[in-house]
Amino acid sequence: MMLRRLWALFRRDLLAARGSVLMAAGIIVIWDAFLLTRAGRWPSGALELSLWAPVFISLSWVALASLQAWYREWQQGTAHYTLAFPMPAWSLVTVKAAVALTETMFLGLVAIAAGWPLYSKAIVKAIVNYMRQIAPGLFWTTVAANGLKLGLVLAVILFAVSLLVQFSYLLGRAARIWPAALVPLSAATGAWAGLRIGGILNLFLRWVPPMHIVVVGDVGRVLELIADPISTAPAISIGAVALGLLALDSAIVEKWLDV
Repeated sequence: MMLRRLWALFRRDLLAARGSVLMAAGIIVIWDAFLLTRAGRWPSGALELSLWAPVFISLSWVALASLQAWYREWQQGTAHYTLAFPMPAWSLVTVKAAVALTETMFLGLVAIAAGWPLYSKAIVKAIVNYMRQIAPGLFWTTVAANGLKLGLVLAVILFAVSLLVQFSYLLGRAARIWPAALVPLSAATGAWAGLRIGGILNLFLRWVPPMHIVVVGDVGRVLELIADPISTAPAISIGAVALGLLALDSAIVEKWLDV
């Protein structure tokens, strides 16, 4: 029963945001189409730098989507219905974050697809070069494993960002005192406190085994797969901070937030 309610709330929020998400996707497509007309005319460095604009839009969208998710509740008059939902407060906050991450992932895929004509030749050339010396099955397995590991770390970071933005908005909504100033102030203070706490946790988590990202290394003239260790302590610290933010957000929704 709870899963059905969570899905209903997730689907409702996702449909409510489709207009702004499609608008952002359209901006990304138009920008990449414009860059396609500049290929061969602009310096390669300027073109490559301009390709990061859709990436910035996609990654920063998680913050805007998290803010809009709660703002829309009061704007459309659905806050009373949402807060009266027979579900724990943490699940409401988590659904808002899940919707924001889903929108961000969609825009990321749009950015990759729209920019593909600009960098596909270089990527295909590199892949062909790698597979000449590395078994195709091993190569694609490595790519999938790296993508899964890095995607999981990115998801933890974006989840924490979403919870931080929700915290700042919910706190401003609950306090009702200079919300326009309290929201950015609480976001900045929360980010500072989160980084400080995460840094302290990171010191105590150095014993955690590292995560290995397999990269293609050029040893002499031979391409080899090399396992590059990356510390997992920062990601775990961010995850712990995210859990703390989830507890704070839930407390605000449950105890202090009023329609």
